[in-house]
Amino acid sequence: MRKLSCQTLAALVLLAAGRASVVAAGAVAAVTALLGDVDGSARDAAAGFLVALSTATDGAASIHALALAAAGGGGGGDRGGGECEVIPSVVKMLGDAATGALALQRGVDTLCNCTLTDGGIFAALNAGVPGALLLLLGEE
Repeated sequence: MRKLSCQTLAALVLLAAGRASVVAAGAVAAVTALLGDVDGSARDAAAGFLVALSTATDGAASIHALALAAAGGGGGGDRGGGECEVIPSVVKMLGDAATGALALQRGVDTLCNCTLTDGGIFAALNAGVPGALLLLLGEE
C-alpha cells in the first residue's frame, strides 16, 4: 500500500495544484520517512515521488521551505506540510547498502533537481552531498 500511495502522490504533483495540496497535507515528511523503509519497493516509490516533486521549480522550493522550517528558519510555517529535511534523508538513503539501484538513481535525480538554485546548493553542501556522490562514483 505504501508503494501505491507514493506512486499516486507522484502523479498528483504533476500539476501545480497537486503540488500545493500534497505539500499542505504533510505528504513530503511522510514520504521522506519511507526512504529508510525495509521494503525496497516502498523506498523506490518514495524516491520516485521526490523526483516528481523536485522536477518543478515550485516543488523544489517547497522542499527548501520545509528544510528551513525544520532548521527553525521559517519558510514552512504551519502550512508547510510537516517539517522535514529531504536532502539529508536522501544522502542517508544513498549511503545505505540496502538501497536498490532504482532508489539510488531517483535519489541522485532529486539531488540534481534540488541543486538548481543557490539555496539548494548550500543545502546540499551542508548535507554532505559531494561525499555521498563520490562514494557512488566508485560503484559504477
